[in-house]
Amino acid sequence: MLLRTIFVILTTLAILTTSIGCSHPSSPLVVDPNSPDEMLFQQALTAYNALDYAGARTLFTTHLATYADSPRHDNALYLRARCTYELKDYATAVTQFDAFFLTASASPFATSSYYFRGRSYFLLLDYTAALADFKHAQTANGSTTYVDNATYYRGRTEYQLSQYAQAIATLQGFLTAYPSSTYRDNGLYYLATSQFATNDYTSARTNYTTLLTQFPSSTFADNATYFRGRSEYELGSLPAAATDFQDVTTNFAGSTYADNAWYWRVVIAVDQNDCVTASSRYASFASAFPSSTYLPQAMAYMTTGGC
Repeated sequence: MLLRTIFVILTTLAILTTSIGCSHPSSPLVVDPNSPDEMLFQQALTAYNALDYAGARTLFTTHLATYADSPRHDNALYLRARCTYELKDYATAVTQFDAFFLTASASPFATSSYYFRGRSYFLLLDYTAALADFKHAQTANGSTTYVDNATYYRGRTEYQLSQYAQAIATLQGFLTAYPSSTYRDNGLYYLATSQFATNDYTSARTNYTTLLTQFPSSTFADNATYFRGRSEYELGSLPAAATDFQDVTTNFAGSTYADNAWYWRVVIAVDQNDCVTASSRYASFASAFPSSTYLPQAMAYMTTGGC
């Protein structure tokens, strides 16, 4: 996550230094560095680059109100909304990106504005609106800094909407087109999980394995290990599934899926007609997660299985 944050900051700075002087992708911007509007804009930009988003937003708001005809108007509209996004006020960010598109839809900042409005909608759980913006961000005018991110989030949003076939196609395209993206581990995880949701356990197992091999420290490592185990179980590979579930309970004890993994460890022992191991695992499960909703299910499976 730290690397991703650094990446966003660096790419943002790259946009600001390479295209912030453009009011249109094909038209060079001419500004007077000593004019009052330009000095105010640079003051706001300095605050933005220093991550003082509250201070920068105030200055960009003043700039927009005072210098409505400034050649920096589209820049200021975009960066004010970005400040609001960074301050986690996503509903207000949406309205400010809306204001950007009212007057600056042809701006080189359109791609980034679609992307961050989409991210705002995504964080507000409005996945339908987010999906529309991520699609726009793949084709909008101007900078392509966030196109790989937008492609990933398009697939991620399709996953959230249970549009698994579309998510699979989008995320496969993302992984092919952007092999160096900082969202590659995310892409692998949601591709595999979409495949799991469509019962394509072989493909899911392959992509979970790729994720765990290429990104062993990924924030998705625990989930990927658990769902690879689930895939192995569905494919009848009980020893491999047992290994993955044990890995979750041993190495990712704080995982959301840790109690689930204990349940499946009990199930596998029953399936293997090893009631001694099943009882031992059940006792460990009950000790670790006495309130788990999977605990009575594990007992019921043991009873039904003759243990």
